[in-house]
Amino acid sequence: MPCQVEGLSLCGVGVETITLPLDRGGFCRRRCPDCQREFKVRWTEMEGRLILQHLGASIRFANLDEVARAHPLVCPYCAHRESADSFFTPAQREHLARRAESLEAEIRFEQLRHVERSLAENPYPTFLALPPAPFRASLGPEPDDMRVILLPCCEEEIKIRESWTGWIRCPYCASHVEI
Repeated sequence: MPCQVEGLSLCGVGVETITLPLDRGGFCRRRCPDCQREFKVRWTEMEGRLILQHLGASIRFANLDEVARAHPLVCPYCAHRESADSFFTPAQREHLARRAESLEAEIRFEQLRHVERSLAENPYPTFLALPPAPFRASLGPEPDDMRVILLPCCEEEIKIRESWTGWIRCPYCASHVEI
């Protein structure tokens, strides 16, 4: 069950799906930028917006004033608080960076094709725009690991390491939760 974000494909016709892998329970992996421990959050519409925000902030052609700031997230282990897009795993971050580069190439191609589309105004173009290679990379499947913890404060579920004991912090409201 992939995470899906839909948007217009610049070089193709229709809708494009940008995916991050989920485990069988619908959880997406995150990694604390401070303690480097991994946990999982359940995929929601908010996570889809996070991918769009991250891509929008990564593309040089984007209007940064139109890109909303990512909501904060708290590490359940060390209580480190930072922008939610800082909690992408290195593999997710690399995948999204490559996708942003591909989107930039598509935008540049469409801008250069403007001359081709307006030949009546400029019948002697000095260049030919070549379409970028299609983006085909994907992340591997998400293993079904970790244990589910119910967060009574936000009525949400997350997954944490099997070996973790004691307490955690809610990633959404930072409440102290005994496990």
